[in-house]
Amino acid sequence: MAKKQQGTGYIRRREDKGTVRWEGQYYYDGHRKSIYGPDYETVRMELNEILASIYRKTYVDGSTMPVASYLYYWLEDVCQVRPLTKLSYLGYIEGHIMTSRLGSLPMKRATLIDFQEFFNHKAVSGRLDGKPGGLSPKTLHNMKVMMRGALNYAVYPLKLIPNNPMLAIHTPKVIPPEIKILGEEEQERLEEACFTYPDPNAGFIVLDLYAGPRIGELVGFKWSDFGRDFEWVKIKRSLSRIARELVKEGSGYEMVEKPYLDNAKSALYAGPPKTAKGRRMAYLPDIAREAVKRVWAYQQKMGISNPQGYAVLTPQGYPVEPRTYQDLFEHVLNYAGLSHINFHALRHTFATRALELDDVGLKTVSEALGHAKASTTLNMYVHSEDKKKQEMARKFNRMSGERGRDFTG
Repeated sequence: MAKKQQGTGYIRRREDKGTVRWEGQYYYDGHRKSIYGPDYETVRMELNEILASIYRKTYVDGSTMPVASYLYYWLEDVCQVRPLTKLSYLGYIEGHIMTSRLGSLPMKRATLIDFQEFFNHKAVSGRLDGKPGGLSPKTLHNMKVMMRGALNYAVYPLKLIPNNPMLAIHTPKVIPPEIKILGEEEQERLEEACFTYPDPNAGFIVLDLYAGPRIGELVGFKWSDFGRDFEWVKIKRSLSRIARELVKEGSGYEMVEKPYLDNAKSALYAGPPKTAKGRRMAYLPDIAREAVKRVWAYQQKMGISNPQGYAVLTPQGYPVEPRTYQDLFEHVLNYAGLSHINFHALRHTFATRALELDDVGLKTVSEALGHAKASTTLNMYVHSEDKKKQEMARKFNRMSGERGRDFTG
């Protein structure tokens, strides 16, 4: 008997113990597969979709595909995230899921209990560095977000599983880290140090204190992004070092010109800002403009200035990487006699000072930071809003006092 051609299918009516259902059959990789539905049209529609995906070579067989293998497929062929996020997701799959019992289970056999047991175990003893303890709530949350998105795609359009068990998974609550900012005296000392530090690139630290770009956005500035006399700057891109294999053609990332070895596994790339609202304009106060002018004058003197090129350069005229600029920031802190803080604290300092200003609303500050939602800004900088609430209470006190009312007894 001739072997049935791969992808061909047919539908038949079945009756089991008085229950009528319809079965659709097709062949894949030499094996006969079946799908079921309540009526002919439902089965025919699903069968047509399967046959079409086999023809396009996009078919995924969920009956035997392990969870980890499916996640690999989803990450490589479906997932649309920034390369650095993709790198994190790959780490979750290879470091945690692939080596777990859950990762070896076929997609159609993995239950809600299997997924919850996986996260419970990772919360208690999930570290990969050999030390006791579990993964942080933030890591567990990020892993849950990844798996929820992947399994949503498995439910529809792939129809590998009937529902997404990740929607009911519980992980420990994420407690935001304490936001560190510079005090007013510390900020003044840092600004003074930036103007006297031997490397003029320190001037961009002052810009960050008054505009709040992320470090990747700051080193991504080009001189053409600045307005006349440095009155403003457009934030249009972000630089980051990324593994070459993660950057696909058409992803919106371009390798930055720099001497690289042909066999280097990673390179410096220019990509879009972190959020859709990350493309924005920042207006610079005089102190920030003067700091940037100092950098431009130095580059002209050294013969490395390029009106169309990057603004933060090495002495050899190459763009500075985020990690390198973080190192410079550490040296400037020491020069100013200040204790260690992360560069991101400058962004927090800018946001806090801006929210403390009169007549500067939350929406304005949120747009200046490039946050996707104003609620993100509010949740992060609630301490600044507390000061305004305290001032509001003091104004109510003065208002009540002016009315001459006495509540002391």
